[in-house]
Amino acid sequence: MAWSTPRTWTVGEVVTAANMNTYISDDLTVLYGSTWTTFSPTLTQSGSVALTTATGRYQHVGYRCHLFIFLDPSGTGTGANDIVIGNIPAAIAPRATGAPASGNADTPSGIGTFHDTGAAMYSVHWFFVTSSTIKGNATTSSAGSYLGTSPNFAIAAGDSLTVNITYETSAASA
Repeated sequence: MAWSTPRTWTVGEVVTAANMNTYISDDLTVLYGSTWTTFSPTLTQSGSVALTTATGRYQHVGYRCHLFIFLDPSGTGTGANDIVIGNIPAAIAPRATGAPASGNADTPSGIGTFHDTGAAMYSVHWFFVTSSTIKGNATTSSAGSYLGTSPNFAIAAGDSLTVNITYETSAASA
């Protein structure tokens, strides 16, 4: 179901169920009731990290996208390297990208968590560094330092990551 250009009604026109469904019901569904689309995010930390669970889903309405990711690794990364979430679908590429320290105020960002079973639970500020990859800053990190490098650790089995970002896309939904 796609957005229909609003109809101009004329005086005396008989309103049909088909017109109401096309121009009112269907358009309201596109605006407020769009379904979630799933995808398979990837995880790297100097190399690919195997995942027990890789849940990715998004809702793209107009130029707005809400993205949710949950990752549960079964493999291990390499410490002192950035943790990178990839394979974000091209259809939902953000309008702007870049690290928060780059001065690009339009970089889409959101919140989430990193649960390190060996140490702590971190609140994470996630952002798009490219149109298809996301990195995070832990609240304990300095600007320009990424999760995995600061704080320095290797992601491992039993850890988990969540991401929630709502942002402006580079193209409208179909």
